Amino acid sequence: MTYRRSVVARAVWVAAAIAVGLSGCAKKEPVSADARTLSEKLNPFVYYEIGSVMFLAVDTRAASYVDDATMFPLGLGISNLSQGSLTFKREQFIVEDSAGRRYPVVSYDEYRRDYKRSRSDAELGQEFAGIMETRYGNFRSTPWTLFPAGGSTAPVVNQVEVGRNEYVIGYLYFPMPEGGIDKKKFKLLVRADEYPEPFLIGFAID
Repeated sequence: MTYRRSVVARAVWVAAAIAVGLSGCAKKEPVSADARTLSEKLNPFVYYEIGSVMFLAVDTRAASYVDDATMFPLGLGISNLSQGSLTFKREQFIVEDSAGRRYPVVSYDEYRRDYKRSRSDAELGQEFAGIMETRYGNFRSTPWTLFPAGGSTAPVVNQVEVGRNEYVIGYLYFPMPEGGIDKKKFKLLVRADEYPEPFLIGFAID
């Protein structure tokens, strides 16, 4: 899919073009995705955007297995391509549907009490983790424990800091949107403390 550059996109992604693609594709500056525009794909389930600040990807594979539930998982991968650290708080991740309705992440207590598929999610996310590790194998991996999988002894945190040349992989959990998620388009808004505007990525759950 081809995307046009825009003034808004350059403001959001802070203007420098960097290499895109798994094997040396041409440089470009990514556009800001919206709920009507899907971002590019790395495989049938993984959407991504890349700019001078970060590589941002979402994995929808686990979400595609959710039928009757009050929340849904979204795999997240972030690689820090900037010159400093990036700090992400739990409340800085928001899903927006095509009608403009916004859904913040659920609380950890709600996730722990009501969600029963976290171990299955971890298994379904292995291919996505492999993609991130292959693409950014020269980066350091940062732990992600905003939503530890069931049985994990990792301490729960409310924010994660991703240093320069580091990447992080994990799951976010959101309330089930009105009308469900199957065959619907969404965008994920991700805001870092260090940047006032959110980074955006468009995705669909098939």
